[in-house]
This record gives sequence, structure tokens and C-alpha cells, in this order.
Amino acid sequence: MSNSLYEYKQHEQNLGRLCIQKNTLETNYMKSADLIERDMNDIERRISMAKSDIKREILKKQYQYLIQMTNKLDVDFTTQKGEFEEIIEETKGRMVILNEQIKGEKNSLDYNIDQLKEYMNNPGTYNMSQVLEKIVNSLEIIRDKKKKKKSTSSAWVHEHVS
Repeated sequence: MSNSLYEYKQHEQNLGRLCIQKNTLETNYMKSADLIERDMNDIERRISMAKSDIKREILKKQYQYLIQMTNKLDVDFTTQKGEFEEIIEETKGRMVILNEQIKGEKNSLDYNIDQLKEYMNNPGTYNMSQVLEKIVNSLEIIRDKKKKKKSTSSAWVHEHVS
């Protein structure tokens, strides 16, 4: 496996992990917001039923505290979600670049030959599947060039002979 392909796979795994974390963040936010809202509704009901001013005053302070918690929860959620989305987009962008690089590497005879030379000069540092991948890529490039050359020359002959 080429370094670019290995890096691509790492980004792919990281992207999956990030999406799961973002979904978990959203789920936890909704659960927390629902709990706070339930508590606020309960406190509102208790305020309306309270007979003493002191009790109403304490309940109103609790209600204000829950409003502050809701605001902080909203800000924290928005910030964290934005950070996740930014990292996800950066990762997707890097994956697009790596994918193009992988295609280029696979289709470049010079790149594959350079890699084979590097493998040859550093025996034992690369596995056989890496070496075979570069050989196969090189042979496929040569075969494709031959096919293109043949089809171009036969089209030329057919065009000029007819």
C-alpha cells in the first residue's frame, strides 16, 4: 500500500470517528436541553403555585440560573459543532487531494519506477505486496500506452488507406 493510500485510509477512519463524535454531541445537546426545559417548566409551575414571596424568589433565582445554563449550553454546542464541521471539511478536502495523488501515482510510470528503485535500495523495509503493487501499476501503464498507440496507429492507417 502506498503512503498516500495509507494516509487516505487514516483520514477515512478519522472522518468516521469525527462524524460519530459530532452526532454524539448533537444527541447529548438535545438531551441536556430537554432536561433543562423540563426543569424550567417545573419551576414555572411551582412559581405560579408558591404562596410565599421567599419561595417565589428562590424559584425565580433557580429559573434564572437555568436560563444561564441554557445560554452557555447553546454557545458551547455551537462552538463545538462548528469546530467538528471545520475539521470534517478539512479532512474531506485532504482526502480529495490524496485521492488525486493516488490516481496520479498509479498512472505515473516514473513514480512507480522510482518507488521500485527505492525498495531495491532499502531491502527489508518494504513488504512484497508494496513491491508487487508498483510492478503491476507499471505494467498496466505500459499495457495501456501500447493499446493507445495501437488504436491510434490503426485508426491512422484506416483513415489514410480508405
